Amino acid sequence: VSTQSTGKIWEENKKGNGHLNLKGMLVGNPWTDDYYDGGSTIEWIYTHALCSKDAYDAVVRECGALKFSKRTHDRLSNLEFLMSHEPVDPARATQSCNGAMQEVFKQVGSDINQYDIYATCVHGGPLDCNDYSNVHKYLNTYSVMQALHVRMNKVVLPWTVCSDHLNYATQWDTVVPLYKVLIPALEHVMVYSGDVTYNCDGLGSVRWIHSLGMETVQPYAAYKNTANDQVAGFHQGFAMTSAARAAGKRQFSYTTVRDAGHMVPEYQPLRGFIMLEHYFANRF
Repeated sequence: VSTQSTGKIWEENKKGNGHLNLKGMLVGNPWTDDYYDGGSTIEWIYTHALCSKDAYDAVVRECGALKFSKRTHDRLSNLEFLMSHEPVDPARATQSCNGAMQEVFKQVGSDINQYDIYATCVHGGPLDCNDYSNVHKYLNTYSVMQALHVRMNKVVLPWTVCSDHLNYATQWDTVVPLYKVLIPALEHVMVYSGDVTYNCDGLGSVRWIHSLGMETVQPYAAYKNTANDQVAGFHQGFAMTSAARAAGKRQFSYTTVRDAGHMVPEYQPLRGFIMLEHYFANRF
């Protein structure tokens, strides 16, 4: 949504209908492309020792390349999320493929947090391994809703982390073409990934980023928390336009946050803050 919103703001500004001082875009662990992001999930799971080689090989053999299915919704358990992947080639959507996928997800199980595979699993929540009780209590507090300017006559209460009241149709298979427009148009675009989640994993992000054919102007390297001299993550800078390539000017950055889950500020707030400091100081 953030990429589409940014694209709309830029478009309206260009038409003269807007006046927002749009300078850049920062997007974290985004689902960007059904093919690249959907196609990386099983591989990421396998390379992080969450399933056996036999199970992974069976998916590759029976299913071929995978993508994410649009026949789904936004309230997905581990099993539902993983089973929402389907073969790119419809002819490969067979019982053998489905069985191979089921075996992978049987091995992963429901005791692994899809948002941070190393986090402690809390059972009994609305989504696998996550406890949202404190957030639920906080966001249903009347003074908090007032401070957030919640329109009480427009919402269904109580607030829940997952709701069946908000229904929408998914229209986009990819927003990669928007990056081709926004990267040269804006001064500062960055995508970052927490590196221990298979929900919008970094592997898929790296693949769609490299599909843009950009040139590296800042080599892939670690950045640190200088207070304890520990690696906070990794960063790489790219140029898209011929002028930026010639000048060695960074137009796009890809950054990882080490040992962070899907929601980076929740799982690694300090490292996420260090990343933001670099971004706003124009080092990334």
